[in-house]
Amino acid sequence: MDFRHLRYFVTLAEQLHMGRAAETLGIAQPALSQQIRALEERLGVMLFLRAHRRLTLTQAGDAFLHKARLALQAAEDAVQEARRTARGEQGAIAIGHVSSAMFDPTLPALLHTFHQRYPDVNLSLQPASVNDLLNGLKNQSLDLAIIRAPHGPLPQELESRLFLREALTLAINEQHPLAGKTPVALTALAQERWLVMTDPEGIGLEHVVRELCRKSGFSPQTGQRVKDVATLVSLVAANLGVGLVPNSATVINLPGVRFLAVESNPESELSVVYRRFEKSAAVKKLLAMTPEAT
Repeated sequence: MDFRHLRYFVTLAEQLHMGRAAETLGIAQPALSQQIRALEERLGVMLFLRAHRRLTLTQAGDAFLHKARLALQAAEDAVQEARRTARGEQGAIAIGHVSSAMFDPTLPALLHTFHQRYPDVNLSLQPASVNDLLNGLKNQSLDLAIIRAPHGPLPQELESRLFLREALTLAINEQHPLAGKTPVALTALAQERWLVMTDPEGIGLEHVVRELCRKSGFSPQTGQRVKDVATLVSLVAANLGVGLVPNSATVINLPGVRFLAVESNPESELSVVYRRFEKSAAVKKLLAMTPEAT
């Protein structure tokens, strides 16, 4: 049995007239009659009573009509679901990100615009470390990730591009002697206790900070290593050290913390990392809307 037989049956059951049903279906009346008889033989029941050139549904036919309608509707729904998914209009996207990516308005604005255009695509956000984000992409628990550069060599199946670039600013306690000076030279901080990220060597914000300090002629003395920028700023509020953070982190308004410009205007970059041969139409649509892609 195929859906063609169901469609023939439902049309005839609704019109109860072989000629009109055949015309609606665009087939010859004898062909429709033959298909209905073949369906009845396959089911082993009589679906229609035929008397005095009139058709009526049997009890079996009436019961079958209800289920046949549901089956045809389910098939149509499946077709529409497949087409909408293929167009990227529905589905799900798992987005990983370093926590600081949400401080800048760029990512929230992108998600808002995408949701407005494609409300049936479910967006899930997962903050995580750089290592966990890359592992999530490799094991396909994530569809794309926003990672603070540099991210190091990527597996062959992944690629990246610039998402945004922003200035770095110095987070310092308001009681520090340099708290009232701006811009601050990094050389003036050579003896400070530095709060740095727990990024792997050569990756992320920690690498950027260490390179900036190296170019300024010193290696930073690590006070504490932290997993996220918010914790770093909190430790600055506790006067446990200083640190460089993305300028967007100034939204963390904690008492006792000053954010100061730095000489030479250092910057930090966020990259979007994704699978090179992405199959999801929804993910492709989101990638096409990222800042560096528009």
